[in-house]
Amino acid sequence: MPRSGIAGLPEPAARPEVAAAVATGNIASHAATIITMSLDRVRHTAGPEAVAGMEHALTVTAAENDHDFLARVAKHWADALDQDGGEPSEEVLRQLQGAFVRKPRRGLHHLAIFATTDQYEHLLTVINVATNPRVGRAATPADTAPGSAADDWDRDGERGRPGC
Repeated sequence: MPRSGIAGLPEPAARPEVAAAVATGNIASHAATIITMSLDRVRHTAGPEAVAGMEHALTVTAAENDHDFLARVAKHWADALDQDGGEPSEEVLRQLQGAFVRKPRRGLHHLAIFATTDQYEHLLTVINVATNPRVGRAATPADTAPGSAADDWDRDGERGRPGC
């Protein structure tokens, strides 16, 4: 609705279409609250044109439908305009991060890992080195000495018969 500014001068409504619908009695105050809260939720991530389109669509929806339907439509609009969601706080990140062991599937162990970007990069490096069958361990001078265990392996990685 129209409001007073800090100097006491009248200012226009922050959401003019919603204010006009409430003033004419087309929508209830509860519907107006749902709409303004949804618009406030996306105002930092969406452009002014998208917010104006959302305001118009929700106002029309509120005039024709009940509050539950309006809340669902408003959530769909907010999710569509802010697909990544809000930035999580440090506290939320600390609560959610970790490695979680899940039920094995088809003989393979299942891990769910929630990590920050830095943690993810370190873990991915370790996991790739440990699970990549093409990465062998580096040969040491003791491994290449005649009669060592490494001397029994041929070029393809197959164990040959000694002396063959």
